Formats: sequence, structure tokens, C-alpha cells
Amino acid sequence: MDSRAWLAPRTGGEINERLAPLCKLVFNFRLIVVAITVFSIGFENGNKPALLAALTLATAASFLPLRYWNRFSPMLLRHPAFLGGDLVLTMLILSVIGPESPFFYFTLGTSLLSGVLYGAPGAAVFSVLLLAMYGFGLAERSQMREGIEGFQLLVGYPVLYPISAAAGAAVRHLIESQKAAEEALAASARSAAIERERARIAREMHDSLAKSIHGIGLQAAALKKWIHGDPARAERDATVISEAAQRAASEARGLIRDLRMDVPDISLCDSFAAFAGQWSEESGIAVALDLGDVDCSCPERRWELLSILKEALHNVERHASAEKVRVALIEQSGEIHLEVADDGEGFDLSDLPSIQRAGHFGLMGMAERAERIGGHLDVRSVPANGAVVSVRVPLTEEGA
Repeated sequence: MDSRAWLAPRTGGEINERLAPLCKLVFNFRLIVVAITVFSIGFENGNKPALLAALTLATAASFLPLRYWNRFSPMLLRHPAFLGGDLVLTMLILSVIGPESPFFYFTLGTSLLSGVLYGAPGAAVFSVLLLAMYGFGLAERSQMREGIEGFQLLVGYPVLYPISAAAGAAVRHLIESQKAAEEALAASARSAAIERERARIAREMHDSLAKSIHGIGLQAAALKKWIHGDPARAERDATVISEAAQRAASEARGLIRDLRMDVPDISLCDSFAAFAGQWSEESGIAVALDLGDVDCSCPERRWELLSILKEALHNVERHASAEKVRVALIEQSGEIHLEVADDGEGFDLSDLPSIQRAGHFGLMGMAERAERIGGHLDVRSVPANGAVVSVRVPLTEEGA
């Protein structure tokens, strides 16, 4: 059985890394205390070689975990016996040179480490051990010196052990609470991202595939009536349904392809370049790219911007009769600026309502996509002088 199980919950690698700065600070402090102790006592307490050897071991017990933390920390966390051995050694040294020496603060470091490494249960156990050994050492010194008195020695010093251990346990609890809060926040963010992704996919299916399938269903429902009453019309409707089914299949393939066109692992600029390059090859229209150092980690923003680019380029292909298109993407003042400009036929903006009445809603769809992510769309066009579609979108949700 793991000897650490009764002291504290298992410590993962992330907690280990979060504990490292404080533990290293304590080990540094203990090394400084050892140096001060050596200069202060001058080895006038009897057996100099034995005391020197003990202080050398105490120095190694602080230096090695400090220097090789990644190697020693798992052992310290899994096996409290290592810190227990450190406790016995340091308290024996303290019993020889006395709690009045600076070395007392070294033992406080041991107490603090017990709380940091093993939490409240470990702090309680090590506090009891420290108090017991402190009392044992004080009793031994009392026999040699014909009694030891004083509030500081009898109460002031020993009470610092449970206080420092509790402080270490409190720090550990704060670190664990912070980690738990961060994990909960990350889980909430992932859940929200999943819900946004589901809503986006549902919206895309509703705007394209669902409408086509609904139309096929209506035409198929009427087909039965015309088979007996008007076979010629039934034949024509069957042809229309077949063509509509092919379009629906094409829309489904396009939707799947579009859902895969954005890879979160690459930058937004790289996604733009990949899509624009593919479109240029398929359409035969040259594309000039002016892409700055822009990246966006929000999946929803990335998708809507790519969808706006897709719709803008497809509008150019279908309506503009252009020879060249320029795609610009830059970041400025906390906003992403996207601009698609062509050298095609252009149109009169006053004709836009009639264009929409004719069933062309591409610009409206792009404007709606921009609004979903807190941005807006602007269109500039003059007949025979091409058109420019520009979008400004906040880089983050907070800026929307």
C-alpha cells in the first residue's frame, strides 16, 4: 500500500509543478539557515565530527531536492518516510545545539514542507512528531543543564510547528482549489464550444440541405397525384425531383467539405490561404493574397470568417466575370479586417433589393454571419469597376 495514501490525495504532475516554486524556496531557506548555523556555533558543542557529519547530511537533504526536483519530488510525494527521516535528523541536531540556535528555523522548514507536500493530514501527523521530538530534546537538555525555563523555549518555539504546518497545508489547499477551478472553467468552456458547434452545424444544415430536402418532399408528395391524372407532368416532376436530389447530395458533400475546411491546429491565415488556393484552381480566377499575422482561437469566429470568404468568392465566380481577386486579412486595433475585392463587372448598390427579390441572398447571409460574431459587413461597388466586400470582426468575444 502507498504510504502516502493516508496523508493526502494523490498529487498529479500539474500539482507537482505548482508546488515546486514554494518547495524550492523552503529548501533554499534551509540551506541559508545551515550556513548561518555553522558560523554561529563554531562547533563548540562537543563532538565536532559527528555534528559536522549531521549538518552535512541536513545540507544534502535540502540541496539534492532543490537541484534535482523532478527526480526527488515524486519520491517525497509518494513516500512521507523520506521527510520523516529528515525530521528525525534535524530534530537530533536541534537537541544537540539547542532551540536557541538559528537551526530551529531549519526545523520550521520541515514543518512547512509537511503541510505543502501532504496537506492537512500530513501537517497534523508531522506536527505531533515535531512536538514530541522537541519535547524529548528539551528534556535531555534540561537534565544536562539542571532545568530549562522560559516561555519562549517551552511554548513560543514549539507552537510554531503546527502553525507553519497549517500554513503549508493552507497553501496546498489553495493550489488544489485553483487547479480545480481552472479545470471546471476549462470544462465549461469546452461544453460551451460543443454547444456552439452543434448550433452552427444545425444552422448550416437548415440553411442549405434541409431546405432542399423539404422541397424534394413536397414535390414527391404531389407526384403520386400526377402519375394517374397527368403522366406527362409526372414525368417532368420526376426529372425535377431527380435533379433536386442530386443538388441535395451535392450540398451535403459541400457541407461536409466545408465543415472540414478549417483545421484548428493551423492559423487562420493558413486556412484562408488553403481555401483561396483551392478555389482559384477550381474557378480559374487568379487570387492575390495579402495575409497579415492574424490568428483567432475561437472556433465560431474562424468558421464564420471562412464562410464569409467562401460566399464572397463564390459570388465572384457566379456573377462578377472577374479575372482577378484580392483577399486581404489583417488585425488592427483589436479587430480582424477581411476584404475581398474583384475587378469584375460590379453592380449598382441601388439594385440590391431587386437582386434579393430574385432569390440571391449571398450578401445578406454574409452580413448575418458577421453580426453573429459581433462584427459588420460593408459592400462597395460601381458598375464596370468591380466590387469590394469588407468585414470587421472583434478578435475576441469580449470585444464584441
